[in-house]
Amino acid sequence: MLPAPLMADSEAERAQWTTQWSNYRLYRIVDELAHRADVAFVGIGNIGVS
Repeated sequence: MLPAPLMADSEAERAQWTTQWSNYRLYRIVDELAHRADVAFVGIGNIGVS
């Protein structure tokens, strides 16, 4: 399982997913690092030669 953005239709659906994913060690590690970060960079699109 790769860490990935989560898009949920409702807060209840988001809670369901995060509760389920919190059982995975990788998710807990990434979540902890994200909460400690001072800045986040988000990019949409391809990186490379066009």
